[in-house]
Amino acid sequence: MNKNYKYLKYIIDTASGLQKVDGLETSSYFKEASEKYLKEECSIDELYQLIESYYKAKPDSDHK
Repeated sequence: MNKNYKYLKYIIDTASGLQKVDGLETSSYFKEASEKYLKEECSIDELYQLIESYYKAKPDSDHK
């Protein structure tokens, strides 16, 4: 585990928590993509781009 793991995990957990407050659940894709971020394989900006591209490519009915 890298030394930044706790901080990076805190960021992801905060994002997931904000989803829960709104009555939403994070997708399995978000969880998978977040692992890349936690392993420092991508930056937060790259994570955002991965997730945004994923959802732009999906029909609206798939992510209600």
